[in-house]
Amino acid sequence: MERYFAASLSTLPRLRFEDVERIVGRHSTTKEARLSKGYKFFVEAFIHNYQVSNVVDRKVVVRARCYRSMRKNEEPHTLEMALESEEVVGVSTYMCSCAAGKGLCNHLTTLLYQTAHYVQLNLQTVPPPLACTGSTSRGSEGTSCPETKISWEDWNQVYPIQGLHR
Repeated sequence: MERYFAASLSTLPRLRFEDVERIVGRHSTTKEARLSKGYKFFVEAFIHNYQVSNVVDRKVVVRARCYRSMRKNEEPHTLEMALESEEVVGVSTYMCSCAAGKGLCNHLTTLLYQTAHYVQLNLQTVPPPLACTGSTSRGSEGTSCPETKISWEDWNQVYPIQGLHR
């Protein structure tokens, strides 16, 4: 079967935040530093262009771009990770374009957190970028606002999140 990518999240395995900690602990010798920095990047919305593949050989590939931690005006890193859709979610392969990307780097940890977040919210598709407020979200080195703008109210009408209330 040929692998293809889309914004649909329906093929994601049930990755939880506890799984992120277990996976990072298994693949990194600096678990606490990776978890801390990866979570920081996740909270600051470094991940974008998130895509998920169909299931091929019981694996789902997640790919995305991640802003650089120190140089947000430069080309973002390219990330790719194969998640094994078993009873306990695992990672079989991963890649990041950063210098440390041959191992499980901060950017890949951020991708795991983003994936767990989408799963926990039970979203069916990747949400669009948040609406701009006129100022950049990343300080003076921030990126320009995306051309597609959507308010929280409009987003919630199109993609209601069960169990969450504002």
